[in-house]
Amino acid sequence: MLFPKKYPSKRVNYSTPIDVHSVIGACMIVRSRAIEEVGLLDEDYFFFLEETDWCYRMRHRRWQVCHVPQAKVIHLQGRTVDLIKDRAKIEYYRSLYLFFKKHRGIVASALLRVFLFSRFCIDFVLTLLSCLLTAFRSERLKRRLRIYAKLIHWHLRLCPVGMGLGEG
Repeated sequence: MLFPKKYPSKRVNYSTPIDVHSVIGACMIVRSRAIEEVGLLDEDYFFFLEETDWCYRMRHRRWQVCHVPQAKVIHLQGRTVDLIKDRAKIEYYRSLYLFFKKHRGIVASALLRVFLFSRFCIDFVLTLLSCLLTAFRSERLKRRLRIYAKLIHWHLRLCPVGMGLGEG
C-alpha cells in the first residue's frame, strides 16, 4: 500500500506482466541461461525463502523477475505445514536469518535475531496475559502461546537446525 510501484499488491488484478522482487516457487519458469549464470536454488534453505533467495540472486545478476497474470496455478499455500505450525515457524525464521546473513551480512542478521527474540518475548507475555484473562479457554491463544514458547526456546538454544522442519 505504501509503495505500490516498488511492491505490487497481491490483492490487485493485473492485466499485463509486472516486475516483482520475488515469486513463490510453486510455479516458476526460468531461462536455462539464467540458471547457468545464477546457479540452482540454495540447498541450505530447507523449506522457506529458497525462491526468494533465488529471485534476489537473479535480480542481482540483472535478470528480470516477473509476475504473469495470465498464468493460472492452484496452490494450496500453507497446507503442508498446517499440522506442525510450531516447527514450521522455527524453519521460517531459520531461513529468514540465513537470508539476512547471506545478503545483508552477519551484523544485520544478528540485529534481526535480537529484535525478533525481543518481540517473541513480548508477544509471549501479552498472549499469556490474554490466556489468563480468558481462563485458557481460547484454543487459538493457547496455540499462539505454545508457538511463542517454542520460538523462545529455539532462540535460547542458539537456533539449532534440527528443531525446525529440516533434519540438521
